[in-house]
Amino acid sequence: MSLPRIAVTLGDPRGIGPEVARSALEDPEVAGLAEWTVVGPEGWDGPGTALPVGRWTPADGQAAAGRIAGEAVR
Repeated sequence: MSLPRIAVTLGDPRGIGPEVARSALEDPEVAGLAEWTVVGPEGWDGPGTALPVGRWTPADGQAAAGRIAGEAVR
């Protein structure tokens, strides 16, 4: 039987979403439940398959972080 495919957005890259996603997907119990796709800014180097929706750096500021979070949901 194949695993379900689940996409997880990282949310605002300035927040705790990336850290929470990494912690959850590094847990073997969680990781084995599905095929995970992580949706967020370029550069995700954590578990799961990355689906980048743009580039963001801390110097880009609040508005750019909000756009990335919105694009991840869209």
